[in-house]
Amino acid sequence: MVEFLRSLRRENANLAKVLDAFDRQATALKNTGIADYEVLEAIVDYCLYRREKLHNLKENLIIGKLSERDGETAEEIGALNQMQADFGHYAKRFSDAFDRLLEDVELSRDMFTNAGRNFAEFCRRHMEMEEKVLYPTAAERLTSEDWRDIEARSSEAESAMATVQKRFERLFADILTLDRARAEA
Repeated sequence: MVEFLRSLRRENANLAKVLDAFDRQATALKNTGIADYEVLEAIVDYCLYRREKLHNLKENLIIGKLSERDGETAEEIGALNQMQADFGHYAKRFSDAFDRLLEDVELSRDMFTNAGRNFAEFCRRHMEMEEKVLYPTAAERLTSEDWRDIEARSSEAESAMATVQKRFERLFADILTLDRARAEA
């Protein structure tokens, strides 16, 4: 259990770094009209697909187990469950705005910046809720058997997606490297 939650927290810390890189790129784009599109593309890719395909899958396993426990627990995590469902909406708006930015559609810079900042804010609220509600509730209420089942199911999914996992680890490293190089330039 401890390692599983530690892994989710590491993933959140990594996402926070990616969102910080986005903030720097969005500020540069808004202030100068120039941003590193390679960094932005990597950020969009990382945020949308890694989060949805890997991280949220793990959280959904926890939410599912907690929901099985009792109505009170299900109610406590209901808002987080709704946020999981809303993730796709914010992610699509962010992705669509990036596509418009690449196509150089009029007002696309502002649209992209706004959609990206909304997505980043949503992700930060979501991570805060995980830290304050989901993880403590899971640690308190799930049994050792629950954790074994969650870890087994998560491990199966991660094994099936091992190549994707490695790709996103490289993408994360690239985002930080490219962003750092841009900041130093």
